[in-house]
Amino acid sequence: MKFVKKPIILFLLLSFITLSACTNEESGKTIYLFRHAEKELTTKTDNPPLTDEGERQAVQISNILKEVDLEEIYTTKYIRNLNTVKPLIDSTGVPVKYYKWEAWEEVVDEIKKSDAKVIALCGHGDILLPMIEKLGGVRPQETIEKDEYKKIYNLLLLGNDVTVQTIKF
Repeated sequence: MKFVKKPIILFLLLSFITLSACTNEESGKTIYLFRHAEKELTTKTDNPPLTDEGERQAVQISNILKEVDLEEIYTTKYIRNLNTVKPLIDSTGVPVKYYKWEAWEEVVDEIKKSDAKVIALCGHGDILLPMIEKLGGVRPQETIEKDEYKKIYNLLLLGNDVTVQTIKF
């Protein structure tokens, strides 16, 4: 009987360690980074609204992300960003957290420390790729052009491994 107990205890211990490792792998973060939708370029303000096409793009982003169990949504307070995330906030009820464009590194640090597992962030074309790098990923492209909008960067952070996929819509 003594010989039977030791293998069972050893098996249970190894099973627990294996399951714990799986749980830690599965407890990574998924971050969806996207640029605000298409903005109006004919106005002279530095805080322009979205175009009609931009409004449609905002709805498309919402349709893509509304089923992914978002826990946090980050955005700047620029009109184009607020109008980009509005359909997503309306469809999910997830509260919004605001950050300052120039403090993007601080918000990345906040996201890294957050207990949230699924996060969306609406940013600007000049900070999204540096954000990906600061999160440990590799840029999926060299730059984001001024007229380039319809992409969501899906980052999966598992320990020190970061994978980046581009969702085009």
